[in-house]
Amino acid sequence: MLKSAISIAEDEQWKRIRTVLSPTFTSGKLKEMFPIMMHYGKVLMRNVQKQVEKDEPIAVKDVFGAYSMDVITSTSFGVNIDSMNNPQDPFVKEVKKLVKFDFFSPLFILICKLAPAH
Repeated sequence: MLKSAISIAEDEQWKRIRTVLSPTFTSGKLKEMFPIMMHYGKVLMRNVQKQVEKDEPIAVKDVFGAYSMDVITSTSFGVNIDSMNNPQDPFVKEVKKLVKFDFFSPLFILICKLAPAH
């Protein structure tokens, strides 16, 4: 399964992945994504600044996880969930459960069983 990861794929596997992903990252589409990334970057900076002003510790994983989730949902699905300011939103909670990595997760076990072995 990990051989299919984009960061370590090689040869024919890499060519197949590149063919699938390339249309998503054309220069035109990246230009469309940039303002969305900038918008959420500004939200990120405001939220971090608030925490700094309150002298609160910053959970970097949570902050950048929320930023990533907001950018991905907005650019991919056109949905503004604002998970940075609404971490208790039901959609945010469900996505966090889905992407939480756990070797014993039923979803992870199912994916491993269904993934072709190469």
